[in-house]
Amino acid sequence: MPRRLAPLLLSAAVAAGAACSSAPEAAEPRDRTVYGRPDEPAPSAAAAPAPGIVCAQPTPTSTTREELRRVLDGGVGRLLAHLRLAPVLDRQGPGARFVGHRIVALDEFVRCGAFGLREGDVVVAVNGHGVERDSDAVEIWEDLYTATTITLSVIRGGVETELRLAVRDEPVRIDNTGVSTVPEPDP
Repeated sequence: MPRRLAPLLLSAAVAAGAACSSAPEAAEPRDRTVYGRPDEPAPSAAAAPAPGIVCAQPTPTSTTREELRRVLDGGVGRLLAHLRLAPVLDRQGPGARFVGHRIVALDEFVRCGAFGLREGDVVVAVNGHGVERDSDAVEIWEDLYTATTITLSVIRGGVETELRLAVRDEPVRIDNTGVSTVPEPDP
């Protein structure tokens, strides 16, 4: 099964939330058992952040379309420097099926980003699209440019939940100097 592009797409969705300025809403969790490689034990749901990593701001709940576009335009290569992924199967041996990608390692750029991801989380879908096949990757990537919400389906500690990040459109100004966003007034 081709899985080269799918992890790149997943990285993009994760980092899109990571670089954005505003905590995801958690949906109702569902119990789900996931098996990984024997040398990768699944951490508990209450896994603590790595020592020394303190997030300066609370996890955001939204971002602007401009911030999202900047992250997507930056490309996947920049994002891959911030996390490592490993495929996860539903069981070992014959007949095993792909479940998602386990986050094996990540840095504060991703940990302190919009989704608050942790090592051991297994991402199974981005905006309802599975992350297994390369054929879906381009479509999902393009959809992120116009998405009003980015939703990651994540299994954490055996429980599947959805993490959401709202994408806000801001008013734009078009004049002789070009196109720019109009800043929101401070409350």
